[in-house]
Amino acid sequence: MLTTSFPRHQGDRAGRFVFDLAKELSRQHHIAIVAPGAEGLHSHETIGRLEVFRFHYCYPHEYEKIAYGRGILNNLDQRPRYRALIPIFALAFLMKSIKVGKQSDLIHAHWVFSGLIGLLGRRIHKKPVVLTVRGSDINVQYAGARTSRPAFRWVLQRSDYITTVSNDLLKMITDEFGVVRRIACVPNGVSLETFSPMDRFEARRMLGLPRKIPIILYAGRIIESKGIRCLVEVIPTVLKAYEDALFVFLGEGNLVERLVRTCKDMGIEQSVLFSHERPHAEMPFWLNAADLVVLPSLSEGRPNTVIEGMACATPIVATRVGGIPELVKDGENGYLVPPNDQSYQRDEV
Repeated sequence: MLTTSFPRHQGDRAGRFVFDLAKELSRQHHIAIVAPGAEGLHSHETIGRLEVFRFHYCYPHEYEKIAYGRGILNNLDQRPRYRALIPIFALAFLMKSIKVGKQSDLIHAHWVFSGLIGLLGRRIHKKPVVLTVRGSDINVQYAGARTSRPAFRWVLQRSDYITTVSNDLLKMITDEFGVVRRIACVPNGVSLETFSPMDRFEARRMLGLPRKIPIILYAGRIIESKGIRCLVEVIPTVLKAYEDALFVFLGEGNLVERLVRTCKDMGIEQSVLFSHERPHAEMPFWLNAADLVVLPSLSEGRPNTVIEGMACATPIVATRVGGIPELVKDGENGYLVPPNDQSYQRDEV
């Protein structure tokens, strides 16, 4: 497997869905992972049945900050000087993928950039390349950078097979890139052993949260494409009806400091809790502790936060974008709202 995101340590949520897929596949196959290196990571390690190869692209390794954290695009926006490392990053990724690929029967690339690396390496390792499109690569990069469209088209049309995590993405690739064969929707899944309903008050006790107040949870990256600004700006309206409500934001991103200041300027800082991204093992408790899980995204693939929240039987309010309507049936198992629309109201909510 080729991926630009993979857990760096136990509990890390980076690329968790890739890890979960690899773990399940390892029951039947030998799985080798090629992923970016970072400070403190070994070049080769074994995690259960998985063999993980990290490629390093800068020395000292403390400067390897292109991947992980806030995501590649946001990392580069925050640290433009790191763009100079992109050719080295790509070359190191390619060399490691070729070395590992020679011993493999199939190359499974996650996200389009990894697909590009897999296809370039195919000239040497001669192995078929399966590409999984997860949404952020198409929805964000493709929509925001027209100059990348030829490269996206090249990768999508030359992959031996493509899987998407939602039917919405499948339709987009078919309509926009003309890929009508060798493509299928294979949705993400979650472990029902890990994510399942539990007593709300017990979950709050374990997390040190207030027992009786309404808690609204957002879990994900704090970036523009997640629609966080709109959610923060609507908090005063919610507080008029539920004055003791607490909004919890779990995640990291380039908007955190700005939104903290916004909350102070609006006088609602006592009703908002910004926390760092929490370990994967904690997430079932946060999802069960919440009265409502909110996802205000402007674009999505098939978000695991929604699937995990539903597995914990927590109500969902999310925007009608990407593959979310494939999960949330409006008025049945949650509510769908237009993206970036503060004026939209539902009497039922």
